[in-house]
Amino acid sequence: MYATQARRALIARHPWPKWSGVFVVAALFLSGCAKPSAPVPGAFAVSEPALFINGVPVDESVVNAVIAGLSPERRAMVLRGEAQQQLEGQLVVGELLYQAAIEHGLHELPEQQTALAMAARDVLANAEVERIKREAVSDADVEAAYASNTETYGVVQYNARHILVSSEERALELLAELNGGADFAAVAKANSEDPGTQDLGGELGWFQAEQMVPAFAEAASTAEVGAFVGPVKSPFGQHILQVTDTRAAIPLEDVQDEIRTSLEDAAVNRILKEMREAAVVTYPNKGAQVPSAPEAP
Repeated sequence: MYATQARRALIARHPWPKWSGVFVVAALFLSGCAKPSAPVPGAFAVSEPALFINGVPVDESVVNAVIAGLSPERRAMVLRGEAQQQLEGQLVVGELLYQAAIEHGLHELPEQQTALAMAARDVLANAEVERIKREAVSDADVEAAYASNTETYGVVQYNARHILVSSEERALELLAELNGGADFAAVAKANSEDPGTQDLGGELGWFQAEQMVPAFAEAASTAEVGAFVGPVKSPFGQHILQVTDTRAAIPLEDVQDEIRTSLEDAAVNRILKEMREAAVVTYPNKGAQVPSAPEAP
């Protein structure tokens, strides 16, 4: 999947050696190194090598996992074959340091074994949290939470744009230009004094009336869609506004991720509380105790 796409992108850029066909953040591989007595951390079965580093096979599943864990922007760069020199350097350094650490037996040191064990426990604990989230919240749960929260999501919204200037006289001049057929976005870019929307042609996006100052909210809520309204005086200056659309509620697709995250967090907190309450913790020479939850800082 990712590995195949990335490998093709890299090869298309220039014919690199076999081992540098894709970006891997850190290589956790060892065949070919000195064989220590302790188990080698990071060892895995290779079923479909995506590439080789100094003869060491890198399985395609590992490459896919690494690329999938990148930010969307970095992942896109990898698949397009960009910034390959930097990525290759990270790959080589990571592999060399890993192999040197194994060769020097650092993984056999007690403190390193403890650190590796703690890292594994953290990975598994985080995996359990993700499992709880997946199993505790369904699409139906998200839809139900959306439908039941009409106070938040069932509100009228306005999509509008505006031009802000300092004087009423200037606002009237610009309003006349708009009524004469001038392009709103062009007039806003050339004249608006609102630094947040000037370069956007005055676009404010979707908002609820109560999110705006009272005078602007009143003008937006009573404006006819498409009409130029103003001047409207506010603490910021004189506005010309145009409501381009309205809607009776916030669409589910705009807030479903937010709702899902909230439900998932609540589910994790609930289950962790249940686990904590059911757990019996034994302290040496003190018998079995169920510790109370720590106080909030």
